[in-house]
Amino acid sequence: MTHSTLASLPPELLVAIAAAGQQERFLDLSNPHWQIEAQPGSFRSEWTMSHLSRPIRDTIVDASELWDLTEAELNAEGSIEILKFYLQRSKTRLIYATLRVSARPNVVDMDVLLERIGQIVPHIGRVRHLRIGLREDWTTDILFPLRELFLEHLAILQRGNSTWPLLVEHLFRKGAPRLTYLGIDGCKFRFPATPGLQWGSSLTVLELLSGTEAGDNDSGAAISASCHSLTHLNIDLTSGFNSHRFHVPSLQYLAIWISSEHLNEETHLLDVVDLFDTPGLIEWTIYGAHGDQISMLLDATSLPSALSFPSLKRLSFIRLDLCLCDISCDAMHEISRPPMSLFPALSSLTLINQCFTEMLLLNLFYPDPYSSPAITIFTGFFGMMGFGTCCWCRWRRSADGRPLPELKLFSSTTPSSLEDWQHTEL
Repeated sequence: MTHSTLASLPPELLVAIAAAGQQERFLDLSNPHWQIEAQPGSFRSEWTMSHLSRPIRDTIVDASELWDLTEAELNAEGSIEILKFYLQRSKTRLIYATLRVSARPNVVDMDVLLERIGQIVPHIGRVRHLRIGLREDWTTDILFPLRELFLEHLAILQRGNSTWPLLVEHLFRKGAPRLTYLGIDGCKFRFPATPGLQWGSSLTVLELLSGTEAGDNDSGAAISASCHSLTHLNIDLTSGFNSHRFHVPSLQYLAIWISSEHLNEETHLLDVVDLFDTPGLIEWTIYGAHGDQISMLLDATSLPSALSFPSLKRLSFIRLDLCLCDISCDAMHEISRPPMSLFPALSSLTLINQCFTEMLLLNLFYPDPYSSPAITIFTGFFGMMGFGTCCWCRWRRSADGRPLPELKLFSSTTPSSLEDWQHTEL
């Protein structure tokens, strides 16, 4: 489209074109893997169109709905000046703000950083959605000017896993009555100690990822006491876990990250599962478990606390790197009949990069024609031996006249990410 053609369009169409150019950035707002560093040359349709000509500029600048998606690089002075334009032009609209780190290795004094963040303070009542990226040498004091925020969505990502703790009672001095999403990654996290501080009553999604050390503090007790509306929980327990139980009846989707260092002869995967009193759970993903521990869990008929998961439909065990410990040890707990008593509604099982996968398959899908689990979808990633085992189990089930689960087998040996894996359906 030429400049003259664009200039001849009615104002409402110009605004619609600029809004269409923002769609990808709006979708990125819900991306848990958002980039902490600003990408050079990123396209912003509203900014570009406001520099085409005076008539087009007047139309775009006057459309406040185009300026509520604000971004800035905290350690780049010019970027903060642009942020001021967005805050002014968005007028009274609610703001979606992303404060990133410049890719340039700029050294900025903390007082200067606090002054730059202070640019948001006059508009603080309008900020509903905030993502902020911190460098590893920045203390969490940088968040202090934002303590009056009444956010709906807050994501904090600190590169390098800081040793400075993030104190929620300092950030939410007046509570967080509207907060529905909280994501912390890379900095230590401490739950509120202030009596009566209502910070999580409206939370529906909570993500405490690497570096938060969520397993070392009273996360189970704090979440159980405060987060009564929580439906999604993604929590890193690799630093260890205490005995406080997560009592969250509303929870439907759970992902936990554990370390095999904490699973031994005294502490089993069963003990970790027993920490979660979540009867409404539908989907559970466990990162970091070993195949022998998985077999003991699938064989268990009860938990020490007599908890159960009557609604669980999808269960996944994932390791980010291929585990080959079964090469040096071929001993695995054998699953008895019938398996998976703890998960009576389970219909989907996923094993990715897990050791003992072939033996788990044989235990689950072959021996007894009438007591195999009611799995309708099985997803796995392993070598050719596992592929052959799946084919064999499927053939035997077919020969015995039993229902065949849908098998999705990943064939790549060096996947760059879980989302990029290519699979073959049998």
